[in-house]
Amino acid sequence: MPAHPPQYSLWLLPRADHEAPLVEHVARLSALVGGVRFEPHVTIHGDLALGLDDLVALARELASQVRQQHWPIKELQTGEHFFRCVYLRFDDHPAFAQLQSAVVARAGVQDGQSPFAHLSLAYGEPHPDNAKLCAVLAEEFAGKRIVFDRIAVVRSSKAVPIAEWSVLTTFPLSPNDTFEPATMSTLHIPEGRRHDLACLGRLAVDLYAQQLGARLEDVSSFAKYLGGSSANIAFGVARLGLRAAMVSRVGDEQMGR
Repeated sequence: MPAHPPQYSLWLLPRADHEAPLVEHVARLSALVGGVRFEPHVTIHGDLALGLDDLVALARELASQVRQQHWPIKELQTGEHFFRCVYLRFDDHPAFAQLQSAVVARAGVQDGQSPFAHLSLAYGEPHPDNAKLCAVLAEEFAGKRIVFDRIAVVRSSKAVPIAEWSVLTTFPLSPNDTFEPATMSTLHIPEGRRHDLACLGRLAVDLYAQQLGARLEDVSSFAKYLGGSSANIAFGVARLGLRAAMVSRVGDEQMGR
């Protein structure tokens, strides 16, 4: 038995362009179900009692053996488990089984192993409305795939509060030959600038009904979110690592303050 409660996990992290919209989904769904926000990920193995140095060495080794993963979303589902309140389910993949087997061989235990490949969008207790959430959002994820390009060593376990979870280090997976539709060319920004991007335009507060799918006359509560097309762009690129500036103006009233 370990002298201290397990503190670490190994995750697969989505590529940055796929991560940004998932972060937004986690934020909104967490507000709806009353859960805590977290970084979108696929858990390979959680609650690991390995020492940090050993776990980092294992993650580095695994990253050298597995290519980037391009996983079609099989279905948006809800479950009875707190950590699978609302989640994206993927098909079984040989690479995921390979990663899990390698961790079990090194750690010597299966406890904490993810039962199947999935990416949670919300943590929370079971509720009848969760199925309605899935029905409303299902079309948004239909036919899409997510690319996972990093293995992360994370401080996260049942013994660590979700709000204190943190990615300690990541190791990139090598690219593979899976075809993807052409994307926009990379924006090259000269060195030495104070800001990489400045957005000029609308900054607002959006109010979203917390009773998803309800008619406006039946809605009983709303949640506040950042709004305005320019502000959303500034926020999004900042999450992707750019130094964003916002040029706008707000009123001297409740929403402005």
